[in-house]
Amino acid sequence: MVAVHESCSGDFALKYRESLGMWKSLFKLIGFVIVYAVLLMQSSAEGDSTPFAAPAAPGIFYLFQPDGSKISVCARGDDRFSWMETTEGYSIEKATDGLWYYVSDGSGLPGPVPENKRNGFVLTNVQAHLPPPKTLTKHIRPPALLVAPKGGEN
Repeated sequence: MVAVHESCSGDFALKYRESLGMWKSLFKLIGFVIVYAVLLMQSSAEGDSTPFAAPAAPGIFYLFQPDGSKISVCARGDDRFSWMETTEGYSIEKATDGLWYYVSDGSGLPGPVPENKRNGFVLTNVQAHLPPPKTLTKHIRPPALLVAPKGGEN
């Protein structure tokens, strides 16, 4: 009769496969940790505290002019770079006088433009609850160079 050592039995192969599966899982976890660490370091080097930005809240919101006029808007961008657009796609911004105005790229404006720049936008003289000027461009984004980073100084 031949004696079979315990390590040569069928249990060894089962334990080996379980051990191999554990090592594969561990290496996957280590890979994810390394990728996240690299993203976090890259983001920190650029001055951000988190590597990702949350998108603007989806859906339609309502803004109100001081006289009670309602404006249907959508938020655009993310938590670091954002602006508001009407549901028709025209960018709007609140001026220092407390009223919401359409935003222009500076070309083809109807009438004089108020001396009002806010957050890098050039505001038209048409309040946002009124119909937009026919020559107005849709989906105007604020200039990226004029957007201050969150939590930082200008």
